[in-house]
Amino acid sequence: YLLVGGEKLSDTHIKKFKKMYPEIKIINGYGPTENTTFTTTYEIPEDFEIIPIGKPITGTQVYVMNKDKLCGIGMPGELCITGLGISRGYLNREELTKEMFVENPFGEGTMYRSGDLVRWLPDGNIEFLGRIDGQVKIRGYRIETKEIEEVLAKQEGIEDSVVIVEEIGEGNKTLLAYIVMGEGRELDIFKLKEDIKRELPDYMIPRYFKAIDKIPLTVNGKLDKRALPAIEYARENEYVGPTTLIEKKLCQIYKELLNIDKVGKTDNFFELGGHSILAMELVNLIKEDMGKDITVSNIFEYPIVKDLANLIDTLEIRKFESIPLAEKALTYPITSSPKRLFTLQEMNPESTSYNMPFGIEVKGKFDIELLSKAFKDLIKRHEVLRSSFHAEDGKFIQKINKDIEPDISILDHSTDTRDFSTELYKKEIMREFIKPFEVDKAPLVRLKLIKLSDNHGHILFDTHHMISDALSIKIFIEEFIASYNGEELEDLKVQYKDYSQWIISRDISSQKEYWNKVYKTPVEALNLPYDAPRAKTKSSNGDLVSIDLGEEFTKRIQDFARASDLTEYMVLLGGLMITLHQYSYQDDIVIGSPIAGRIHKDTEKMLGMFVNTLAMRGYPESDKTLKRFFEEIKGHCLGAYENQEYPFEELVDKVIDKRDPSRNPLFDVSFALQNAADFTLGFNNMEVKDVFYGELLAKFDIDIEMSYKEKGYHLDCIYNTDLFKRKSIEAIMNRFTQLLLVIAEDMEQKIGELDSLTDEEKYKITKVFNNPEINYNNDLNVKEIFEEIVNKYPNKTALVYEDEAVSYEELNKKSN
Repeated sequence: YLLVGGEKLSDTHIKKFKKMYPEIKIINGYGPTENTTFTTTYEIPEDFEIIPIGKPITGTQVYVMNKDKLCGIGMPGELCITGLGISRGYLNREELTKEMFVENPFGEGTMYRSGDLVRWLPDGNIEFLGRIDGQVKIRGYRIETKEIEEVLAKQEGIEDSVVIVEEIGEGNKTLLAYIVMGEGRELDIFKLKEDIKRELPDYMIPRYFKAIDKIPLTVNGKLDKRALPAIEYARENEYVGPTTLIEKKLCQIYKELLNIDKVGKTDNFFELGGHSILAMELVNLIKEDMGKDITVSNIFEYPIVKDLANLIDTLEIRKFESIPLAEKALTYPITSSPKRLFTLQEMNPESTSYNMPFGIEVKGKFDIELLSKAFKDLIKRHEVLRSSFHAEDGKFIQKINKDIEPDISILDHSTDTRDFSTELYKKEIMREFIKPFEVDKAPLVRLKLIKLSDNHGHILFDTHHMISDALSIKIFIEEFIASYNGEELEDLKVQYKDYSQWIISRDISSQKEYWNKVYKTPVEALNLPYDAPRAKTKSSNGDLVSIDLGEEFTKRIQDFARASDLTEYMVLLGGLMITLHQYSYQDDIVIGSPIAGRIHKDTEKMLGMFVNTLAMRGYPESDKTLKRFFEEIKGHCLGAYENQEYPFEELVDKVIDKRDPSRNPLFDVSFALQNAADFTLGFNNMEVKDVFYGELLAKFDIDIEMSYKEKGYHLDCIYNTDLFKRKSIEAIMNRFTQLLLVIAEDMEQKIGELDSLTDEEKYKITKVFNNPEINYNNDLNVKEIFEEIVNKYPNKTALVYEDEAVSYEELNKKSN
């Protein structure tokens, strides 16, 4: 046996060692000194994807905690240890002992808080993820304080330094630097700041500096934060009092929001401790107090009191435009969403990722001629169904073709005796039907009619996402059925090309500014507990988990939303962000959310690609109350809706320097609440028996869509099967829905205190994953216990002599 530990193991080296010495069993041992060497162990198998730190040894119990709450299976949290190995504390360090060794809430004795970030795996093993205190978040940026210390160490005259984070006022985190200067050297704060600015961005420059003789350490050689001297938070700029009425009001709002005593007209919102979340609150306070309509982007652009006051004096209300008809031309411009899909399709011409296929099974008079005519009528009616897309001279354009041959295929299975109503057959015919579109050749929509008998058939549709979205499909089907039924459709006054020309010509610079400011701080990739390593390039292999949530659940969420002055979408989005926070241990969460994009009445019955994606950003920090968090979510949602026209593709190009081919840009989780009604499928002389779709494609790691059914919410989650096992997604979705009910109980709860564990999960963690104690017979001594075991297992124990020990197997060989 080889027992290894101390640091996270290298997969490469373990595999190499196993190949060289296959007969040696390797045990990964984990345990802090405070728990007498070992806490958990794991015997590494021949084939492995990850190396957990294992299960608790006998006499030890471990728990994964988020402050005082148990974390569920798969949720990251702090590893807390109890049992026989726990030491008494730190010698002569009463305060530190009280902080790290707390009362065991699950039994007798004390519990040691290790500071290590881990998670339970479904089999009861524990995976080590890192240190909780390794990173901090300042003004929306996740930073490593050691990076700042490394830059400080290179500066002339500095022998040692330490950078910490302090909270000044409520929720205002600030960097403090303690500097040990060389003999005979003095600390010049102004010069030091200027020097380190050459290597560090503004948000990594400590706000306060203090010279000290040496860095205080604990007996274990770690920073003793409690022994650091206090820093007086002095004002660095000379105070200049407000003069105008608006400046006075702003200074008062700054003081209340930032929880500081004095604010002047030359003070900067962000230098006082403000950040993007507080900026949202500031906007709402200004609107409420002054009746002025400003945006979050205005705060970023004019953070100084006097500048913001001047802006407030000059702001005008934005006016709305109508859609004019485009002048007749050979080609027309296209909007950003189809442009991006065009590029993706051209990069992979054989891809069907952006096809939108579905099938309808009908029984009744299956009239192929009438069905074909209805399809042709729609192609004549909607120009976008006769459009093709091209790249010419570096520009993306659409061409509208007057006369095209509709893509209709007919298959007659009326003499076939097979059962064509099975799910297997429907999957087979959809696979045969779906094929790539050539986007430079119209039409980008096709129809297939499969006659099974005179009274039974399948109607298959497929269209490219460049010319359609979910609402377009609904409009298309309803008009198709109306045309089939002989109904007269209302004339279209405006076509998709008119919309494209209009939307491109609009001035959305203020919306661009809004989104750029929201994403002024970098976005950290979401790190969920994946069941397999992420491949270098993104796959789309998907599967579906569905949950019917019922009337009682739905009513509870709806009542909570109304009582809290929120929309249901805001509640569900915020709940999902908190769920992802619990699983990722990250407090900056971005979720993609499609929005219909039909901002004008003329587009209500228009076919085309209108959908834009809103990259919704939230900060579900543990110390934040639900009330505060949902106020932020509400503010962000309202801001996003007001600025929904800014194309997602342009935002991505602006804020992402380098694309990661293994991920979607900006977010890996998508969420939508569908309020639109289902198709109205009322054919004359035919009854619809089923609506079915093609193979599931995972466009994101997790794609959640909630909709209304007869008995409440229905949840569909398409997930990437190369990253997650089905059980893991089921656990995450169950946690999400359970958490929503917990959220709805009390808005004063803090995010870090929310408990959404089921009784079954609690039992598993406390009783199954933690080894039971071995109860020895206290009336027997060691010799008697040994003899008892020998008598119980005579062929499996050793014969013990004064000078040697010979196993039963060895003795048997010798005596033959």
